[in-house]
Formats: sequence, structure tokens, C-alpha cells
Amino acid sequence: MADRELKNMSKAQLLEEVADLMRERDELYERIDRLHEQLKEARDKAALRAGTVKDAGSLAEAALAVTGVFERAQAAADEYLQAVARLKEEQEVACAAMLEETRQKCREMQIGTQRRCDELFRAAQAESSAKWNALAQQLESAVHEYVGKSVEE
Repeated sequence: MADRELKNMSKAQLLEEVADLMRERDELYERIDRLHEQLKEARDKAALRAGTVKDAGSLAEAALAVTGVFERAQAAADEYLQAVARLKEEQEVACAAMLEETRQKCREMQIGTQRRCDELFRAAQAESSAKWNALAQQLESAVHEYVGKSVEE
């Protein structure tokens, strides 16, 4: 996945992508297990056939034929395991990059939120001070008016 695509994804999308990659990794591990089981079964069948090969020809020829099958099967299994390991590494690198990008975005969002909170707090303080000043002036006017009426009486 391109870096641009990752940068344009939301946190939820990034987490979903990580989850998808982890599911895919798990599926690959399951497939490896099945291939190991198939390889074991093939080896078991070959071992059984080795006993019957005596009737078909010399034991040496049968051993060479079975060895060739095993070598090809082992080579295929090794190649598959290398591909899985390479894919796993790529997924881990991609996941680490997405995780770091998500962390950076969270830090930026936290800083932005703190700034907005500070601005709102300052605005609320200014509004509060203005209202208290207006109230103080009204009280002072009321007191002067009351005192003025008392002196006249």
C-alpha cells in the first residue's frame, strides 16, 4: 500500500487494515500447518511404497525415485516458507509504519485539542470578567442611587 494511501486513511481505517493484515498472516500460518501435514502424509505414503518397490525393481532405484520426490517436495515447502516469511516481514514493517503514523496523528490531535481548550478557557475568562465588571458597575450605581435618596430624605 502506498504511503500516500496510508497517510490519507483515518485511524479506524488504519486499524482495520492492521486487523486485515493480521488475519491474513494467521491464514498463512494455517496454510503452512496444512502443508506440513501434507508433507508428513506424503512422506508416510512414500515410506509405505518403499516396501512395495522391492517387487518393481531394485531397492536402489526405488530409493533414488523416492529421494527425488522428497527433495522436490522439500524444495517446494522451503520456497513457500521463505515466501511466507518475506510476506510476514513486509506486513510487520507496514503495521509498524501504520502504528507510528497513527501515534503521530493522535499526538497532533491531542495538541490541537489542548489549544482549542485553552482558547475556549481564555474566552470564557474574558467573558466572565466582562460580566463581573458590568455587574459591579450596576451595583455601584444602585448603591450611589440608594445613598443619594437616603441623604435627601
